[in-house]
Amino acid sequence: MWPLIVIASILMAIFSSFFIGLYGAVIVYQEKSFRKGVAYVIAMVVEFDEYTNDWLYLQEGTVLPRNP
Repeated sequence: MWPLIVIASILMAIFSSFFIGLYGAVIVYQEKSFRKGVAYVIAMVVEFDEYTNDWLYLQEGTVLPRNP
């Protein structure tokens, strides 16, 4: 089951990366601050990583999922 979740996560990352980058560009334009746009993109990547770890039952620093 977990290989399907990994594939779905990769596809979701590819699809959502366009919108995350686009919204980061909007933040840069509205706030006139490149740092805030980059901070938003980094925060979104960290959130995505946390959700992926939760779906795969990964602990921090592990590579393979544990059995639920």
